[in-house]
Amino acid sequence: MHKTFRLFFLFFSISSFSQKPNLNDWKKTDLPLDNNIFDAGDSKEHWTFEKIGTEWNIIQMKFNKNSENKLELPWEKIYKKNIAINSYNRKVKKIGNEYIVGVNNGEFGGSLFVISKNGEEITELNCCMRVQEIFQFNNKIFVTEMSYNFGSSRGAIFEIKKEKDWIYKEISKIEGIPIFTVEHNRNKLIITDKHILKLDSKNEITTILTSHFYWGMLYPSNALIDGNDIYLSMRKGILRIISFENNPRYEWYIPKK
Repeated sequence: MHKTFRLFFLFFSISSFSQKPNLNDWKKTDLPLDNNIFDAGDSKEHWTFEKIGTEWNIIQMKFNKNSENKLELPWEKIYKKNIAINSYNRKVKKIGNEYIVGVNNGEFGGSLFVISKNGEEITELNCCMRVQEIFQFNNKIFVTEMSYNFGSSRGAIFEIKKEKDWIYKEISKIEGIPIFTVEHNRNKLIITDKHILKLDSKNEITTILTSHFYWGMLYPSNALIDGNDIYLSMRKGILRIISFENNPRYEWYIPKK
């Protein structure tokens, strides 16, 4: 009986971390390299993954300004009176009775705040941080940011914590512009515009993959991991990287006509 339970648990653990999108209506074609990447980047088709039942489907990405954060900000009117928040890229993370709010206005700067539940107490942690994502990992809170430096763009990751007051410290500079994160094998993967990085439990950053083409022009929106393969949803198509941690090989899929 105990052996049966262990086998069931092992199967459940493996299957629960195995994710593969449904590519039945998609075809493999050439990677969007050289001038083709500009055409792909201008495409009106922007894809993402959505789980329906037990299957991961590929759907058109819908842009809805601040949609994921509206429900977390019941005091929106109070908030707007205190700080400029009419950004297309706002990130919100509720921690206890407070909200960590990050804004990214691109070349016009950004900001990082901690706001009380009723929206009346606002603490500005950083006036200029262009926040890409706020996430929890190993019971810690992290923020990724992008920075501009004489025409080049890079990123960094910070840890935020509350001692007597809220404080933040830089963990590491990172290669490229961080776009989003995904969990994998008890680590956190950071997808940048050209890299896949790994954040481990010791707060150490390592580079897993550096792409031979600049997929940042295709605006990755989401990722699924199936065994040793990772799928990135983007404009125009889906990028599959086989054995992305060891011996990466790239495949590009677009919808069948």
